[in-house]
Amino acid sequence: MIHSDKITCNYLIKGVFMIEKVKNSLAPKLLA
Repeated sequence: MIHSDKITCNYLIKGVFMIEKVKNSLAPKLLA
């Protein structure tokens, strides 16, 4: 259980970083 929870947490962290990258790339276009 703990191992699978750790994997899920890693995927969530990666997902958050991906979303932040997308936001950072889109924000200038939306603001411009």
